[in-house]
Amino acid sequence: MAEESGERFYPCRRQYVALAALCASNAAEAVEVLSAGYILERATGDSAARTLIASFVYVGMLLGGLVSGVLADALGRTKVLRAAMLLSTVATFAAALSPSLPMLV
Repeated sequence: MAEESGERFYPCRRQYVALAALCASNAAEAVEVLSAGYILERATGDSAARTLIASFVYVGMLLGGLVSGVLADALGRTKVLRAAMLLSTVATFAAALSPSLPMLV
């Protein structure tokens, strides 16, 4: 709309903060995927099991993206983003406190 009227769009500080939070979330998710690959290499010698677990990681990311997108449309992006960040934080702390790999899974 701003482009149609010839006006320039200037993002406010709040939008930059939201963008920074989304970039940090994306980076954290990339680290999780890299960590899964590192752990899988040491978890089992069975290549079929490693492939299956890696596939579940990506399927889970796909389904999480689809579900969170639908929920964001229904409930609002802010609520869904906060809930996703909270869930990620809780899961990260649970993984950090896990004494062994079977407890982690």
